[in-house]
Amino acid sequence: AVSATIKISHIRRIPTTTRTFFASSTDHANLLSNATVHRWGDDDGKRSYILIPDGIEIELAQKVDQLHLARLFVDQNLIYGAKVVQRTL
Repeated sequence: AVSATIKISHIRRIPTTTRTFFASSTDHANLLSNATVHRWGDDDGKRSYILIPDGIEIELAQKVDQLHLARLFVDQNLIYGAKVVQRTL
């Protein structure tokens, strides 16, 4: 019989996070229905539109991308870069 001994010299623990809050579909629907669209920029026809939750200051939303629910970029009449950014708020 062959005997094998396995020695584990290093065990890495992978940190896990637990969510303490799970949003329901009603929470998401309310978040989107009460969200506000803000526009900024006008450099030669280039504009950005962001969808942010109601009550968030635009100055804060411009600094923290994670607060955006969606983004849209416009140059003249050309829409590009449309993206749903945050689905988990």
